[in-house]
Amino acid sequence: MKNNQKGFAKIIWAIIILVLLLVVAIFWGLRTKTPTAAGTPTPSVSSTPQDETSGWQIYRHFNYNIEFKYPPDFAFINPQGYFLQEPIVSLKSAVNKYPGTNYSESFFTVSTDSNKDLKCLKGEDGKKLLTDKIGVNGIEFYKDKRSDAGAGNFYDSTIYRTFRDGTCYEVSLTIHTTNIGNYTPGTVKEIDPKEPMKVLEQMFLTFKFTSQ
Repeated sequence: MKNNQKGFAKIIWAIIILVLLLVVAIFWGLRTKTPTAAGTPTPSVSSTPQDETSGWQIYRHFNYNIEFKYPPDFAFINPQGYFLQEPIVSLKSAVNKYPGTNYSESFFTVSTDSNKDLKCLKGEDGKKLLTDKIGVNGIEFYKDKRSDAGAGNFYDSTIYRTFRDGTCYEVSLTIHTTNIGNYTPGTVKEIDPKEPMKVLEQMFLTFKFTSQ
């Protein structure tokens, strides 16, 4: 009986020693643990959208109270690529802007017609009212497409029209290309019109009326 009691006592002491060692180990681990900052927000890097028109020039016409920006490689020319009677201003892109392609030039033209009524917001056939609308700087424009061709030249235009104070205004974006079939195969690539049109669209998005 005494031997059993001694054996039981040894087991109890062994358990007590193990518990003490475990407590010491936990305590020592807490002391040596490297502290971390709780709740510290992760820094984030934010990028500011680049203004691709920041180095452009500003055109203003005080009689018509209009304004827009244009790239420095665009030049003023005699009006071209418009579909209303009274051209205000026309600009043309630089020559050889896309070498090795069938691209020729781009035109950005603003025109108006004081004799037009809401018919100016109809399509080329003059019957159906344009329904594709876009808002630019507080102006509601109606969008249309026009095309022309002749002697191996193609003129594809996207036009935007708005009716304001009894006057129709038009902003015309025209891409002039040549017939790729007129070149020796492999010498010239056919340009993707989206590339030059992107520049014209950026110009259009800066268009505004300077008076309310």
